[in-house]
Amino acid sequence: AAGHPSHRQKVINGETLMNSQLFGITSALQRRDRAGSLPGAWRWMQLALAAGDSFSLTFGFYMAYALRFWTGWELFHVGDVRPEFYASLTAITVPCWLGLFALYGLYNPRNLCGGMQEYARLFNACALGLIMVMIVTFLLPNLVIARAWLLLAWGCTLALMSIWRFTARRIVYQLRRAGQLRQRVIILGANGEGRAVAEQLRAATSAGMDVIGFIDDHLPIGAQVLQGVPLL
Repeated sequence: AAGHPSHRQKVINGETLMNSQLFGITSALQRRDRAGSLPGAWRWMQLALAAGDSFSLTFGFYMAYALRFWTGWELFHVGDVRPEFYASLTAITVPCWLGLFALYGLYNPRNLCGGMQEYARLFNACALGLIMVMIVTFLLPNLVIARAWLLLAWGCTLALMSIWRFTARRIVYQLRRAGQLRQRVIILGANGEGRAVAEQLRAATSAGMDVIGFIDDHLPIGAQVLQGVPLL
C-alpha cells in the first residue's frame, strides 16, 4: 500500500458513503499529502489556471471598456473615455481578483474538477471583487468609474472565467485518462457499498482515482474483492 512517492494514497470509508455521491467523494479526497506539497503536475496546473485567469480577467475588462465606450449604445450616457485610467485600473484590479480567487480556494485541488462548487466559488469571488471596487469608489469620491463599465466588467469576466474553467476541467480530464494528476485510493470496508464505490471510481476515469485495494476485518489478506483489487 505504500506505492510510488509521486502518488498520494487516500482512504475512503465504503461503509458510510452512498453510491450516488461519486463526485462529492472525488472532491473530498483531493487533499494535500503529509508533507503539505503537491505533485509537480498539479503545480503546473495551478500556474496554468492562474495564467488563464489573468488573461480572462484582462480580456473581460477590455471587453467591458469596448462595450461601454465604443459601441455608442443609447442606453449609455456619454462618459469620459480615459483609456489610460481604465488600463491602470485593470492592472491593479486583476492581481486583486486573483488574490480573491486564491482565498476562495480556486487554486486548491480539492475544489477543482468535480461538481459545481468550483463555479459557485468563482461566482462569489467575482461578485465580491465587484463589491470591493464599488466600496473603494464610495470611499474615494474623486475616483470616478463608469457604473456601466463595472457591471459589464463583472458580466464579461464571469462569462470568460467560466468558459476558461470549463475548458481547463476538460484538459484535466484528458490528463487523468492519460495517467496524470491521479491519486491512489484505498477503500475501507469490502462490503456491498464499499465495492460499489470502488466500481464507480474505477469506471469514472475522469475522477482521477486509482483504487489499489480494500481494508476489511472480515476477509483474509490477499483476497480478490474485485478483479485486480485485493484486500491489503
